[in-house]
Amino acid sequence: MKEIMDWAKAEGASRSEAIRRLVELGLLAQKSPDLRYRTKANETAREARKLASELGLRTKSK
Repeated sequence: MKEIMDWAKAEGASRSEAIRRLVELGLLAQKSPDLRYRTKANETAREARKLASELGLRTKSK
């Protein structure tokens, strides 16, 4: 739930709106290989920023 709330804050959306958007994205990702790859790339970038932060490295905010 924390990840959803973080995403909602970054998107300027309420919790319920964020959940609706994330469900829509998930459904679209099943149908669209391009979106599936972009979604995975975004997840990978987020994980890289998290790891860099844990290592004390500075990263650009999205």
